[in-house]
Amino acid sequence: MLKIVITLLLSLGILVTGNSQTGPGGVGTSDGSSGLTLWLNAGTITGVTNGSNITSWEDQSGYGNDAAVSTNPPDYAATGGGNGLPAVNFRQQDEEDFFVTSNLEVMPTTEISVFIAGNYENDSDSWGGMICSSDDDAWNDGWGIAQDGNTGDMLFYLNDYQNDVCDKPIDVDYGTDHIWNLIFNTTENKGYGYKSEDACSFNFNGPLNYNGGANDDLLIGSAPDNGGPDYYLSGDIMEVVIFNVAVNDAQRVIIANYLAAKYDISLSQHDVYNGDDNSKGDYDFDVAGIGQAVDGTNHTDAQGTGIIRILNPSDLDNNEFLMWGHDNGSTIATEMADVPAGVDARFERVWRVSERNSTNSANVNVGSIDIRWDLSESGSITAADLVLLIDTDNDNTFADETAITGSTSLGGGIYQFSSVPGGGAGIRNNRRFTIGTSNSPNTPLPITLVDFNAAVKENNTVKLIWQTSSEINNDYFTIERMQDGVHWEEVVKVTGAANSIVKRSYSTIDDAPFSGLSYYRLKQTDFDGRVSYSPIKAVRIKFSNTVKIYPNPTQNRITIKGSETELSQISIHNMVGQDITTQTQRIRSGKSSVVIDLSRLISGVYFVKTRTTANKVCKR
Repeated sequence: MLKIVITLLLSLGILVTGNSQTGPGGVGTSDGSSGLTLWLNAGTITGVTNGSNITSWEDQSGYGNDAAVSTNPPDYAATGGGNGLPAVNFRQQDEEDFFVTSNLEVMPTTEISVFIAGNYENDSDSWGGMICSSDDDAWNDGWGIAQDGNTGDMLFYLNDYQNDVCDKPIDVDYGTDHIWNLIFNTTENKGYGYKSEDACSFNFNGPLNYNGGANDDLLIGSAPDNGGPDYYLSGDIMEVVIFNVAVNDAQRVIIANYLAAKYDISLSQHDVYNGDDNSKGDYDFDVAGIGQAVDGTNHTDAQGTGIIRILNPSDLDNNEFLMWGHDNGSTIATEMADVPAGVDARFERVWRVSERNSTNSANVNVGSIDIRWDLSESGSITAADLVLLIDTDNDNTFADETAITGSTSLGGGIYQFSSVPGGGAGIRNNRRFTIGTSNSPNTPLPITLVDFNAAVKENNTVKLIWQTSSEINNDYFTIERMQDGVHWEEVVKVTGAANSIVKRSYSTIDDAPFSGLSYYRLKQTDFDGRVSYSPIKAVRIKFSNTVKIYPNPTQNRITIKGSETELSQISIHNMVGQDITTQTQRIRSGKSSVVIDLSRLISGVYFVKTRTTANKVCKR
């Protein structure tokens, strides 16, 4: 069994040769060396709790263009964004409620590409700026994306919001997350606005006439004051991306699909990644891609926020895209059962590709590709031991596949599988892939796990038993359990033997297990903080004291019925496992019945956990 702990490899940016692309969707870099000049992601905000004020927002582009709040700060919404991800909530009634940065690097003087993932709330019946630049606090000589309070349409403007706007109305669509996008390039002297890839365009005799004055700002959640109505946003923003160049059509489509997958946003066209669909398994994480647009512009090297870099497609044609994302499984090779003969273990994490065009009407094949993996913190690795596993028959099993070998070390912990074929046994549309090892002794583990088992006892407790044949630098073990198929929780910690070369046996009891089917795994932690995991074991327990929850779905209140013992512990959790009980209100409690008000929660799926059960509840 091979333990591999992975970190990100910072890579190359837009229009920069020789680096891999670690920007949004794999476009641009995150090290301040590319045209990506501002990247604000609500998921990176730290030090604040749900509903509290935000006073700063750290830039991820590498340029250090951190945004600072003006007078009245917006709020942090821990699960307010699409897919239950964090968002920044702006309130139109609070004047000057916006972020602002005055660093001129983020306000282009010739070309521009702006992407915003966010929404206008249902009560947004007036003017509201999503993002705007200003020249001495005036509308002229700036650019922006804002709502027209008279028509309810979006304004995509350059220099003069009254004239240089899109040639067709695009409605705001209150309460729905969208990707708002403004692009201007000097080649065409034309501006383009997009609402989730629904396009409008307008002629503009560029370049931008931004003067770079001392009082110039970039406003987020507002627009400059021109003596008229207030232009404050009422809505949420999850992510802000700005380039000081015009990204090409292929790059725009890739960034839009990255944001759409991440925040569960529907695209009106150019939906070239469907790995985020429920039917495909929700491979929503670290989505990136390569491709070539209808106009022949392309993007052939991408890594994004993940650990995989794909480049050098051999047969990329117009209107062909290859995109990928993963299931957020562990990046440690602890899966030893679902592997082909000759392979010791593979990552729990699995990736899935989409190989599609903008209309999904033709068979797309970008040819062979190079796949690079960053294993820079995994310790000693022999390149020849690494194997690439591809689920060629899409049966959700790797054990019946043939491992691909031939990895080479590029230095710095980077390993490459070259010219991976695009057909037959290679990477094709909707196929899954991962990495493993064929020789675990060449990469030693902190522990050598002999066995791990979970067994139900007569008193409805679960006994966990495991053995090790050796231990190196082993700090402790953690028993974890899961019932919803997503979120693991700690049961108990057991101290390890530090260093040992003899067989050792361990055991512990879970005396309050879940009712029904649940899963257990063993987590091992080194003294240096590295971890590894055992294979997962399933158990099934039938309790006489069942829990009933109704109505389900619900718009506000739910009633939970069960035994007094079962209802002695009740908590509410969101889809990412966060305990949000404090955002609900217990209306009534009895020995066998509890009523809880969920009206403060946004619509979505939640888990109601009692002493031994976890039940899914849909909030409308």
